[in-house]
Amino acid sequence: MEDYTVEGGYIVLTQSWTDGTTIELDFPMEVVLYDLPDNENVVAFKYGPGWKENIKENLVKTEGKLEFTLKGTDADNGILTFTPHFERYEDRYGIYFELVTADSESYQRSILQAKEKGRAETATVSSVIVANDQYELAANRQTVNSTVGVFNGSSYRDVRAGGYFSYDLEVKPGAANYLYATYYSGDVGRTFDIYVDDQKLVTEVIQNKNPGDFNTQTHKITQDLVENSRTKTVTETDNDGNTVQREVKYVTVKFASTGGFVGGIFDIFRIITDYKTNPNLDSLSFNKGDLSESFDLEVTEYTLTVPTSTESVDMSVSLQDQYGLVYIGDTLINDSAERKIALTTDTTKVVLTTKAEDHKTSKQYTITIVKRDVVQEEPGDDNETPVEDNDSKGKDMESSKGEKLPNTATNIYNYLDAGILLLVTGAMTSLKLRRRKSM
Repeated sequence: MEDYTVEGGYIVLTQSWTDGTTIELDFPMEVVLYDLPDNENVVAFKYGPGWKENIKENLVKTEGKLEFTLKGTDADNGILTFTPHFERYEDRYGIYFELVTADSESYQRSILQAKEKGRAETATVSSVIVANDQYELAANRQTVNSTVGVFNGSSYRDVRAGGYFSYDLEVKPGAANYLYATYYSGDVGRTFDIYVDDQKLVTEVIQNKNPGDFNTQTHKITQDLVENSRTKTVTETDNDGNTVQREVKYVTVKFASTGGFVGGIFDIFRIITDYKTNPNLDSLSFNKGDLSESFDLEVTEYTLTVPTSTESVDMSVSLQDQYGLVYIGDTLINDSAERKIALTTDTTKVVLTTKAEDHKTSKQYTITIVKRDVVQEEPGDDNETPVEDNDSKGKDMESSKGEKLPNTATNIYNYLDAGILLLVTGAMTSLKLRRRKSM
């Protein structure tokens, strides 16, 4: 039926009705995107009637199931799977997702956060999941006037006035050891003391380093506390599932009130060691063109030659320190994905700055991309005349000026006489005379 109106969000059908009339509504079922009223970049996906661009290509329905897989992200291969909301009553799930644009401030921040999380994992000596009974009890949690909760998706533990909480955590003798705590920037100004084995290490003051979000803070444990730490035996499960025991050195870390709130301490509290300091690239390649030389750790300047018709090239890089950083100019890039470089002029200079896992130690690479077609060598003149050299074996040869040209197998002589270039070697059995074009 085409004769209808829409009033107040309702379809109004007007006609003479009779018993048994069947009304059939046909809505196209497709994936559509809804954003929040106060943030158009935070979106949810809905399947029913009605990615802002190419959503049909990127959110792909599983054959025979009410299930979709999101493509074109850093988490492909079926990791991001969408099913109806009503099926998730037993699971932790996400409904809204933030859309980011490549090279935007929010995208660069997400890259940095992922790198910071990864490097913390690799540098961890010991850790405890905050507000998780199993992990906290294993770390000999002790508390007075302490509470737990969840905020912005992360669990936390805090302390009210006059209280404290503590954990026993392993340290690594012979190396630098640091406390690694996560705070919420909105708790700015909260002040409390941190002790290691009853020795005050620092008075912590939460700072507004990352407004509206979490930030991390590290403090070095004095080396005498590490070296003089206590020893205990811990029981663990190895990679093969076997129960094993080992002796570890450990300290007790205590967060104590100075009259006000402590923390909260969020997510995972860690003891970490130094980050790696190797800023070198591990590889550098392009999908087209000829690189001046193969990638070498000692070389920091390269030239890439591409045909003049080339509009862009894809660059691939990898770091020796996985959780280091790669910048093009001032822009932090995703080094796990190909980087498209537009070539709008005949010469394009790409300056890469790499940073080690410590995000401080750096190195610079320069790639100059030049558009240039390969020039084919001109063929010889049609009137080239071979000159047989039947009598020259084992003998010296003379130029037109009577000069002797040694007949050796190890030297090549370039001789210019009356506009004729003569190439002579002792290994030749015939010679060619080629007229040089006027210069």
